[in-house]
Amino acid sequence: MNNILIRTLSGSVFIAVIITAVLFGNFIQLAIFTIFTLLGIFEFVQFFKNDDQINPSLLGAIAFNVNIIFLAVLAMIFQEGVFLLLNIPIFFLLFIVEMYRQKGNPILNMGILLLSTFYITIPLLLLSVISFMTGDAALLILGMFVLIWTNDTFAFLSGKFFGKTKLIERISPKKTWEGTIGGIILTGLMAFSFALLFDETHKMFWMVSAILLSICAIFGDLLESLMKRTVNVKDSGNIMPGHGGILDRFDATLLAVPFYFIWILIYFQS
Repeated sequence: MNNILIRTLSGSVFIAVIITAVLFGNFIQLAIFTIFTLLGIFEFVQFFKNDDQINPSLLGAIAFNVNIIFLAVLAMIFQEGVFLLLNIPIFFLLFIVEMYRQKGNPILNMGILLLSTFYITIPLLLLSVISFMTGDAALLILGMFVLIWTNDTFAFLSGKFFGKTKLIERISPKKTWEGTIGGIILTGLMAFSFALLFDETHKMFWMVSAILLSICAIFGDLLESLMKRTVNVKDSGNIMPGHGGILDRFDATLLAVPFYFIWILIYFQS
């Protein structure tokens, strides 16, 4: 019971922070999700702290990803994509820094740094891009989180009570096809209800979003499980009691956001 209480309180605080970030405007959201990004990068680099072959630079990863966020914000404010191009020479400067670090496997170290950017920074940054891009950002982003959380919850419950057929046992032994299907169906029902309550004009958008986000959430969870199994860790961190780390909470979101972002562009700008 203590574990359930701790998990519930921790999860409630996390949800409250997400809602606050989304409702309090572009720059508050950007600041909060930047903090999540940096915590996620720290956890990601820590995956390899006991690895004899890989030794990525935490400082380099944080500096490069902060630089990407900063230049992206300038690009959004001034509507000049040239700011994003500045990341290219800065990335190559990191190779020079890696030479002076004199650590083994510099190419792998740089690969881990670049992976942290694509896996963590870009998805969370795209949430801020949505905020700067449209006046309906709060509805779109909160709706996305509601559908992802619905899928996580009901996929777990469906699997717990009805699960028999393993999904991908070598990566996640507890995940089942029954849980996956149950999560998708209940997320679809949630999307329909959400549209009726808040955005009846765009029912089709939310129904397609439910399917898209459910599938992405499943693979996002599996992807993080694969990475943790590869480096032999149970949780990405312990910042959230009862839940693990930031990456454990955002695993579904990180893979879902890029696909959701493209779907928003297709639906609203076509």
